[in-house]
Amino acid sequence: MIVVRISLESLRHNCSVVVRNSNSKTPVLIMALIMAAIGIAVPLCLSHLIFKPHPPTPAPPAPTPTRVPFTIISVLLIGADSLEARQPNLESATVVKYQTEVYNYFLIGVSPDTITCPITSTQPTKKLREWYAEDARHYRQSVLTQAALEKISPQLGGISTEVDFDRQKLLETMGLLGPVSCMGQTQTGEQWLSRFDSLPAAAAEQRLHFQGTLLECIFLAAKTQNWDFPKLMNQLGRRFYPTHDHATLTFEAAPPLSQSETTLNYIPLDPFVTPTPEP
Repeated sequence: MIVVRISLESLRHNCSVVVRNSNSKTPVLIMALIMAAIGIAVPLCLSHLIFKPHPPTPAPPAPTPTRVPFTIISVLLIGADSLEARQPNLESATVVKYQTEVYNYFLIGVSPDTITCPITSTQPTKKLREWYAEDARHYRQSVLTQAALEKISPQLGGISTEVDFDRQKLLETMGLLGPVSCMGQTQTGEQWLSRFDSLPAAAAEQRLHFQGTLLECIFLAAKTQNWDFPKLMNQLGRRFYPTHDHATLTFEAAPPLSQSETTLNYIPLDPFVTPTPEP
């Protein structure tokens, strides 16, 4: 900052000196010089005050990116003998789990003969097929079936949408895919169903593994034919819950089937019995 200080005494002194050494025009000249000095100094002071550079404001730190947790989506596939029958019978139940950016489909097979805990304190222990039969009698969404699945295992809960199909829709889908290669053989849909029916009804675990392996092969055949997951589900399904539009939006969140693998797991027929450890 530039400060200009002119005292009266200095003015008098300067004026007296100049007067003694100058002619009659000297006072006017002195005042002119003083005013000129003030005229130069004041703008300099003001410019220094007004246009003094300010330090730049530091930019706020960039926000730390937060990773959005993956949403696990579960699709329940319910297979019946015939959905046109007055009382359809449950033949298969599979939960398909996937995540948007994880290229893997997890297939979890559940036998219709799987024992379930009571859903409420007033209900007895039943097999999964019995809960489905109770739902089917009331022509409603498989609310009891889904509740029973949640009792069987926590990993089966949180169903996003349900797709119901029957043998006829399965045959139609496999017909479009062509002969399906599975378990070392290539056969038509009719031949695969015939092999399944030849298994004893009491061999629940064997039938479960046959169904799971065949479904995995259907996924592989759809992948080979460049089908995506929405196309496979819409072709296979006959009924969708809660609505078909909701199911379609759920399918569209699935990873590309052509780039994904499948992982197959099974739920024990009696998941509440702790297996005896081997010696």
